[in-house]
This record gives sequence, C-alpha cells and structure tokens, in this order.
Amino acid sequence: MHIAIEGLDGAGKTSVAKRLAEEVGYEFQECPIYDLIGRDGVGIFFENLRRIKGELNSDLATMVFGAGNLYIKQTRQNKNIVTDRHLCSTYLFNANQNNLNIFDWLVESCGKPDLTVILYANPETRRNRIKERNPNDPDLNENIFTDEKYDKAVEFVKRYQMDYIVFDNSNLDIDETVEEIKKLFRKIV
Repeated sequence: MHIAIEGLDGAGKTSVAKRLAEEVGYEFQECPIYDLIGRDGVGIFFENLRRIKGELNSDLATMVFGAGNLYIKQTRQNKNIVTDRHLCSTYLFNANQNNLNIFDWLVESCGKPDLTVILYANPETRRNRIKERNPNDPDLNENIFTDEKYDKAVEFVKRYQMDYIVFDNSNLDIDETVEEIKKLFRKIV
C-alpha cells in the first residue's frame, strides 16, 4: 500500500508522513527525488533551473521530480510506504496546458497512491510553522501563503481519479493530525 502525503510548505507533510509511517509500520520515503540524486543534487538542479524561464523550466522540473517517483516505484514495489510528496506536489508548481501529457505519462508509469492525503493548513499557520522551523527560511519571502495551490491539488487528484482526502490540520499538532489520519487509514485498509 502507498500513502502519499501532499500539501504546501508548512502544512506538516514531512513530520506527519514520517510519524504515520512509524505508527503503521510502513517505510517512510521523504521526497522521492532525494533517493535518486540526493539533497545536494536537488539543490544544484534548482540553481541551474533558475537560469531558465518559462515552460521549459516547468517541463524540466516535472521530468526530474517525476523521475524520482519512477525510481521509487521500481525500488519499492510491493512494499508498504508513506511518501512525503508524490506527483501531486510536482503538479502544483509545474503543470501548465502544454505539459499535461508529461503528467499523463508519469501517472500511468508511476501508478497512483492507494490514498493521497492533502494536508491543508491556513496561510497564517503555515507561515508560523516555517518561521518556528527556521526564522531565516527563504520561503518566508516567497508569495506562497495563499490557498490557490490547494485548488490545484484537488484538480490533480480528480483529474487522475485518485482516492484522496483533504485534511485541515491548521489547529492540530503532529500527534493529533497523525491520529486522525490513522482513523481514516483504518477505514480503507
């Protein structure tokens, strides 16, 4: 079984995915591209990507992050995993009218998680969580504190007919969030 935890920065994806995996006895997989090229490789990729503007930038990002998911599919077949991000996150930041065919191919090739949990936290909560984690985080200066990307996340899971839930954890801590997701998880297992 594959459970994907999706959401925007500050929603608690990594903490929730890691804790959920521990508590249900699944393997935790942080951002799949890290397994393929490592954190340093992702950093170098983003540095190079900043030099390219427009759709080529989005297409390259889609293919590289998609490659991480292809790698996970091949190396984690028949294992129970919880991933911190899957293709939905890539879609949020990179989908456009001209690269939907890439997403079609990736979903077909990578398969669909058995359950996608879209963690929602309101913009103020996300900003505060990021600030607590790292008061110098460059994301604090980005225009990411809106809810519009959540509509795009739901668009993605509906487009590809994925089983999903949107879970608001704005007023919950990690333990409370994991407990609520475990209740939902028990219903589908």
